[in-house]
Amino acid sequence: MKINGSLDPRLNGSAGASGAESAQSVDARRAEKAAETKRQNADHASLSERARLLQRARTALEASSDVDYERVNKAREAVTNGTYKIDLRSLADKLMSLVK
Repeated sequence: MKINGSLDPRLNGSAGASGAESAQSVDARRAEKAAETKRQNADHASLSERARLLQRARTALEASSDVDYERVNKAREAVTNGTYKIDLRSLADKLMSLVK
């Protein structure tokens, strides 16, 4: 009795490439499914309403400017030049008013 081959192409040596390709596609589908599951189960964070309010307040505060940049630049220039003079009596009075 002579056996010519199997009816199942996966068992036949000539269909080996097709079987390998099939196994690769199964592996690819499994990897894709695992990646999707991982994306769905990924950690996430959400801000509370209070945190969002604080963030908006911080942004608004940074946008508004109560700093007199002209005065700051003059003081910076005077310090750099060594011409900045401090009224020591006024400084002492203000410090003492903070202690009281």
